[in-house]
Amino acid sequence: MIKNIIFDCSETLLRFEAIDYLASLVGDRDRAVRIHYTMFKSPAWHLYDNGKLPEDEVEGALLPLLPQEDRAVAARYLQEWITTYSVLDGIPELLDDVRSAGYGMYILSDFPPSFRRLWEKFEFLHDFDGCVVSFEVGCSKKDGTIYDILLEKYGLDPAECIFIDDVPLNVEIGEEHGISGILFTGVENLRRELNERGLL
Repeated sequence: MIKNIIFDCSETLLRFEAIDYLASLVGDRDRAVRIHYTMFKSPAWHLYDNGKLPEDEVEGALLPLLPQEDRAVAARYLQEWITTYSVLDGIPELLDDVRSAGYGMYILSDFPPSFRRLWEKFEFLHDFDGCVVSFEVGCSKKDGTIYDILLEKYGLDPAECIFIDDVPLNVEIGEEHGISGILFTGVENLRRELNERGLL
């Protein structure tokens, strides 16, 4: 019997619009995608996500990965990408329904220390029963251990949980830890899936 629903944050609760913002700065979406992924998929960003690279060292670790002509705009992007998040349409209503149905609600997210700024900006994040973020615990979803940390911290039985994430691999790893998963492909699709499972 499912008693708890665990949500990823980025692109599951919040819309990630940073690449669109970067494209508006450079006037070239392909260039924006290249800059973004060069930094955000790097080993240095993984360390940052896991709280193992201090914020004041991030720029120095990432900018040298880019051509000289990209570094000024990338430096600005590193300061501003976190401000581009917005709440996905329909999420507040869905969360109200999940809460009204009596489920515990938790956040499990791979995120660097800038998550604190999301926490300050979006009050609805405070309504969850618990939250585990990679920078706080020193590991990410790809490591697997973070799932167990969440379960242990809040005394959750994995058989009583469902995990919702927009990344297939994260869902698969959660299932390896005993947590049923739903791949997030949109709010209405998620609502339909929860209805079909008899959860809403």
